[in-house]
Amino acid sequence: MKAYVITATCDNGYVQKLYVDARLGRLWAETQAGLLDGSSPMYLIDPRQNAESIIGKCGICQAQIHCVASDDPVELATGAAANDA
Repeated sequence: MKAYVITATCDNGYVQKLYVDARLGRLWAETQAGLLDGSSPMYLIDPRQNAESIIGKCGICQAQIHCVASDDPVELATGAAANDA
């Protein structure tokens, strides 16, 4: 299975990766990245300006995150091969 990788990096250096099925396309991955870090123009009010909002914050340390979608999909291991890795 191929997937685009969304890499979320917080200001304190924690890195988390999310995978979006490649069949949904890169635009979908970029849209999700913007929704995750709060930079999407779909937000009428910037959620990063609200101290109580969890949008755009690291799940580990609550620092601001920045998300980037990969340019090309990567091949993900599935089935028994994934369990061996």
